[in-house]
Amino acid sequence: MKPATDNEEADDLQPVLPVILAEADQRLAAVFASTTAFSGVLTERDQSLVDSILSSFVAGATQRQIAERFKVSRNTIAQMVRRAEADGRLEPYKARLSARLGRAVEAGIEHWTEAVEAGKVSASQIPVAVGIFTDKKLLLDGEATSRVEHVQRISPDALMEEMKKASIGI
Repeated sequence: MKPATDNEEADDLQPVLPVILAEADQRLAAVFASTTAFSGVLTERDQSLVDSILSSFVAGATQRQIAERFKVSRNTIAQMVRRAEADGRLEPYKARLSARLGRAVEAGIEHWTEAVEAGKVSASQIPVAVGIFTDKKLLLDGEATSRVEHVQRISPDALMEEMKKASIGI
């Protein structure tokens, strides 16, 4: 058997080369995916920080505001919130905020009543804040915050025409 030349060795590698390159691309993609997607797991070791971040999120702060306040990446905030939503950890924060809003509504109503009775405040000033607190609490609790009615007035003649169209005999 004669020794292989450089051209023959190159010909032998041609079918294998695409497979090797594809595997290398997959490995590189996996490495880059694991290093560029910051998960926030290290940040979650500080439970007081997690509590503050999730409380702020539930209270309505944007991810940008939370990131600036706590000096944490927005990607970290997003991952933290995603995991907390997935495993149900946000519910206690929502319940706590709902209870606080409930107390604020009650206190607002008490202060409003006292201020009106003492003549310190006109009756038109405090209810706006109480209404906002109530609306936010209902929204947080999953209750309806408004009611929409669709009213259609129809004359008896128009009703008869509609019934004829629908082939309903009277």
